[in-house]
Amino acid sequence: YDGDPAKPESLTFQINTVDIKQPSSFLKLQEPIPKTKFKIIKFELKKITDPNTGAEKDISELTVENSESGDQVVLVLEKIVDSPDSYALFKYLWNGTQFPVKKQKTFALKPEDDVLYKLIDITNAGALIENAKTGEQIKVPKLETP
Repeated sequence: YDGDPAKPESLTFQINTVDIKQPSSFLKLQEPIPKTKFKIIKFELKKITDPNTGAEKDISELTVENSESGDQVVLVLEKIVDSPDSYALFKYLWNGTQFPVKKQKTFALKPEDDVLYKLIDITNAGALIENAKTGEQIKVPKLETP
């Protein structure tokens, strides 16, 4: 961010999207983030003392809101944050089909359509899903493609 934190309306925020190929955006409060459903709604100046160095560290927060769902995401300065719009693309090796699943949504796998799974987390190594009935968590490794 750039400007006077005591006057949030004067600030300009640099937003870098990881999964959308676009240059950095420089935006003000209430402006939409290009090519997304989000807009900036709130800034909160936060600083802590780093216990390792004793120096002051800026951990300010920027809250963005999905204009369709109203869901809010808090962005912390210099930290990568997953959007609730994140999804995983699964390839079901049983029949070769591919299907996307949004984070925190449920899905079923044939032939057991009555068993629901929930996508809990997505990482570079794979996905974490949970059997919605039993609560059992299953790590699904990322499929390496040649």
